[in-house]
Amino acid sequence: MGIEALVNDFKARGISPRRLVAFIAGGANMLKSAPLDIPAMRVGERNVEMAHEVLSEMQIPIIAKDVGGQRGRSVVFDPSDGIVYVKTLEETRMHRLM
Repeated sequence: MGIEALVNDFKARGISPRRLVAFIAGGANMLKSAPLDIPAMRVGERNVEMAHEVLSEMQIPIIAKDVGGQRGRSVVFDPSDGIVYVKTLEETRMHRLM
């Protein structure tokens, strides 16, 4: 999974996983006509659940999230100030991580 690969890359660069925190974005229901009573159609929701599981197993705290809804997102992280910008078609939201 991508989270594990990213954490392994950090480890290879000498960054301890204990220093990491997580922000989860996404999990929108992009298939508007999909019947949500069928679990296989709730792809976004399942992705968020899996991210929670993996991060919990790796003991990486989730300090903020922007998930669900009906719209896709674009995410930009500014490491200089610790702000995550989450943009949808309607708005841009900011989440301060540090």
